[in-house]
Amino acid sequence: MLIISLFWFCVALSIALFEIELEGRYGWAEKSATWSRKFMPPKIFRLFSGARVLTGYHLFLNIFLFLFMHSPFFFGTEFTIIAELRLLAIYLVWTTFWDFLWFILNPYYGWKKFAPKAVWWFGEEPWLMNKLPVKYFVQIGISTFLVIIAIYIGATNNLLMDHFVMIMPFILFTVLTHLLIRPVFHKYYWALHQKT
Repeated sequence: MLIISLFWFCVALSIALFEIELEGRYGWAEKSATWSRKFMPPKIFRLFSGARVLTGYHLFLNIFLFLFMHSPFFFGTEFTIIAELRLLAIYLVWTTFWDFLWFILNPYYGWKKFAPKAVWWFGEEPWLMNKLPVKYFVQIGISTFLVIIAIYIGATNNLLMDHFVMIMPFILFTVLTHLLIRPVFHKYYWALHQKT
């Protein structure tokens, strides 16, 4: 499970860094050329997705990533409902950490500025102690529920333990990223973004 966690954490980290380069201080593609539409999704969707603004960038990026996640089924892995549920559970975990990594690594945000007032696209949604969007916990909860459904369908009970064992390294890697990679990345970011 450690190798799986490390792989998906590296995917989350690379996408977060890519988005930081693309968006900079303007999160949720606020100043990019993509289309943007404010919408009022049902409450359960808002809790899960966080934002009330849909952008072309985020729509197509997530479609690509969803397809990318399913690529093993086109290279020899047998498709089963249990495999699909497990894959969706992993998807929900790593996208949660990808989103959080964007905030802690972004030089314009960081952990200190990660709060509803600074994050306009999540600001209307519930937060836990003004430090973490409730949507993160909802996504992890839904991922766990999908694993429980897989067990009910016929997967072994070890799948639930494997799921939690997969999440724990994500937490550890995130803390290490905050402590070790963030300071180096900030120096790199400011050095390369200086106007010459």
